[in-house]
Amino acid sequence: MSINVEGRAMNYYVIEYLGGDRGCPDYLKGTLNKDFQWEAYDPDVDKFVIDAEYEFRAKHTAIDLDFWDGLLCSENFTALCREFGLEMRLIPVKIIQSNKIETQKKYFYVLVKDYLSILDVEQSNFRIDLDMETSQPVYDRFFPDQVRYEAIYKFIVDSKKVGSAGIFKCLDIGAKFVCNQLFKDACNNRKLLGLKFTPIDESFQVIPFWLKDE
Repeated sequence: MSINVEGRAMNYYVIEYLGGDRGCPDYLKGTLNKDFQWEAYDPDVDKFVIDAEYEFRAKHTAIDLDFWDGLLCSENFTALCREFGLEMRLIPVKIIQSNKIETQKKYFYVLVKDYLSILDVEQSNFRIDLDMETSQPVYDRFFPDQVRYEAIYKFIVDSKKVGSAGIFKCLDIGAKFVCNQLFKDACNNRKLLGLKFTPIDESFQVIPFWLKDE
């Protein structure tokens, strides 16, 4: 929990894909007809010349998800993002199900401009990623002032860094989507499919598997 700029208690969540329901396969399998004409995680999304018409042929009889891995999202999800002020560029992709029928929902590849670091470095407990040769901190490729974290053992949100943002990509958590309580509630109210919300609370950690036993 954190306090937002208006002084109200606010919870924050990491958004990840949740499969299992009909139309939300555990793993999205299929073939894309074209290579991406952009670079993942580059916030300067308008510089890319994207003229390909993308078509994904899924190996599933039904696709009905609204969010997949923060990359492929439905028109329902992206519309909500825009309502919350997220700056992004949408690349249309036609999804053909294994029965050769196009999905009822419209889908897009989502290129995001809004990235934030929200870690309170004074109150949190973390390990900075160090270069193996120089032992110097490693910085983000697209955000040269942003140090990379190898592990975060205690994650305290700095509400001043969040400001009024309702959804954004978080540099501290592998550029995953993070949202506030209002956005989460809106997703639930609209019955969006395929979303898992993990609270950033006192038990939240970001630890790679090779450091789990330390």
